[in-house]
Order: sequence, then structure tokens, then C-alpha cells
Amino acid sequence: MVSLCPARPAGDPQMILQKTIESPFLASCVTPWCVAFFLCVIQASCTQDSSSSLMTPMVNEIATAPSKDSASISTPPVASGSRNHLETHQSGSDFALIIGETNDDGLSEEISACEFNVICVTTLDTGSKRMYQHSAWQTVRLIAVQDTDGDPGAEIVVVAYTREGLLACVCVIHDKANSIQFYGGQGWGSVEVQTLANTDGIDGEEILVHVKSDEGKLRCFCLIRDRDRTVREYSDVAWTTLRFRIVADTDGESGKEVIFEARDAADQLVCVCVIRDQKNELVSYTDSKWKMGEVQLFTDTDGQPGLEILVTFMNGSSSGITVIHDASRTSTIYEFEGDHTIQQVRNYDRSHGDEICVLLPIQEKYLLINDRQREQEVVESCGHVGKARDRT
Repeated sequence: MVSLCPARPAGDPQMILQKTIESPFLASCVTPWCVAFFLCVIQASCTQDSSSSLMTPMVNEIATAPSKDSASISTPPVASGSRNHLETHQSGSDFALIIGETNDDGLSEEISACEFNVICVTTLDTGSKRMYQHSAWQTVRLIAVQDTDGDPGAEIVVVAYTREGLLACVCVIHDKANSIQFYGGQGWGSVEVQTLANTDGIDGEEILVHVKSDEGKLRCFCLIRDRDRTVREYSDVAWTTLRFRIVADTDGESGKEVIFEARDAADQLVCVCVIRDQKNELVSYTDSKWKMGEVQLFTDTDGQPGLEILVTFMNGSSSGITVIHDASRTSTIYEFEGDHTIQQVRNYDRSHGDEICVLLPIQEKYLLINDRQREQEVVESCGHVGKARDRT
């Protein structure tokens, strides 16, 4: 099932602006307990898409409106080094600090989860500080600082949970606009951010999330498209668990594909799924022989645009390799007696496309697969292929 998700209101997000005051005169004459304080608080109102459906996940659009409050002025110390990249499947503490450029002023910012439910953005050169928080956030985890909308300035991606431990949102902070964008959906209990990647060939990276229900059951594999404030949900009743594999070009066309494995309750491979975000479609590759199979690797085996997907499997007393040609929506199966192991994948014949060299232990031989010509050749070893004894 593929769903395009509508918008809903999300509460009262806050973005607190805080800036230090620097003056040679003040530094020389003001006593330590005499400091001038000022604070700007920006609260956001909510708008809802009139075309929304209750049966699909919801996206919240937030518009900012200024207001004022009071708070103490402080400038946290600047940490050395930078972390302007995404690492997935890590705990929140691994993302205590990221360096990025978030408001298109040409100056680097230090982004951190400075409190349990507050994201702080400090401009390193000037010391100006902006603090983002929301009434629904009890805890917040900093995920990444990357461009998600295609406009100048990187966005701040966080996952927030409520006081009750429920998912509050996958939130995107637009520091340049001083706004927070909320993403969530009906039945979203918890999320695991897999990666951020450009999946449609348009500026701005999509946020790929694995969503479970409150009961811990698979809800969907979802793409958050912050550029147009939508969520695309992909799910199937046959899927029990998902294993994200890669974002890569497998069809030779604009935009990269999202590839993941879907498995059933018995942990058997149901399908190798390919999301083509540019076309908003899901392609599922299935084979009854794949029950004990997995995606092994991605490589170009035919010399044509787009990487092939190699699925290895066991089927009773035999085994095999399926090469999925996503560009042509076809696949080629190479089956062997007994087990096999892939020894090397490289360009042996200096023609376009890699060959696959496998070891067949029971037969005590090496086999070189030329997928471009759909041929298999017995060779002396995977390091030396000059003497072939048989060809099928």
C-alpha cells in the first residue's frame, strides 16, 4: 500500500532566540552580577490541509508568529571538531553535537540537544543562540543536520517523544525560517530513522524511517519529503519485519531507489522491494526459492545503467544467485548443487559489467558467472580465470 499523507495541527511549537551582548565598554565596567537580559520567543500556529484523509499518516504544517518572554543569557562553550554527517541506528548521546550551516548566513552553527527537550543552535563566530522546543517534547534526539527542503541552509532533524513515552514527531527545524515542521501519522508508535538521501533527483534529501505501532508491530516504511511537506507510506499485510539495505540507482533513471527486504513472521524473505520515489511506486520482486535468501550485494553485472541486485538463497539441497535487473524489471537465476560462496565480484574480461566468481564446495570447483551474456564458466580459481574447463 502506498499512501500520500495529509497535514494536521500539532500543538504549540516554540523557538527561543537568544543572543549574547559583546561590548568592550560593558566588559570593563559592568559587575558580574549586573547583566542585561532579553529574549524573543516565537510561537507557531497550525494550518491543516483540507484534502486530508483520516486513514493515512498525517503531516503538520507550522507557520511562525512572534512573541516575547524572559530568560537568562548564556553562551555554551564551543566544542572542537565537527560532525556534519549522518550516522544511523545510534543512540541520542552519539549526536550530542553537530556542526552545520543552518540559516544561510555563511556562518557555521553548533547544533546540540542542550537539554532533554531543547535543541540549541549557536552561531560560532557571533555567539548568537537560538533554542527550539515544544510543549509536546519531553525528550528529543538529534538525528542529522542536512538539507531536506532544497533551499539554502541545512535543516535540523530530530525525533521527539512525549512525557508518556509516546512518539511526538519526527520534526524538522527550519532555522532560516524559525519554524518547526511536524511529521507523524495514524498508528505511529515509534520510528527508526534509517538514513537521509536524495531519492527523487530534486534538491533536498528525504528522511527514510521504519515505523512501528504502539504495540511494536510493523506499521510502514515511510519517506518524509520535507520539500513538499508530505509523507509517503509503503506497507503490506504480508510484511512482518523490514531490513533496509541501500539507496542507490538501480534503474538508470533520474533519482535513486530505496531497496529493502520484507520478511514474514517466520523470518522468510517475502520480497525484495524497490521504492521509486520519483514515480511514487513500489516494485516487489518475489520468488518461492527465496524463503532462505537475502540481498547479498549491489553491482553492475550487465554494463547497462543501474546497479543489479544480487540475492543469494538456499533451496533444499541446492542454492543459487538471483540477479535482479531492476532497469528492465527482469531477473536471472543461477542455481548450483549444494552450497556456494561468492568469492569475488570484479571485471574479469575488461568488458562493461562485473563477473561473479563463486566457490562450489561439494563439486570442488570455481564457477565464473558472466551475467551480461548469461554464461557460466568453470575456472581454476577466482584469482586466475585463464584456463576454463567447461562452459554452460
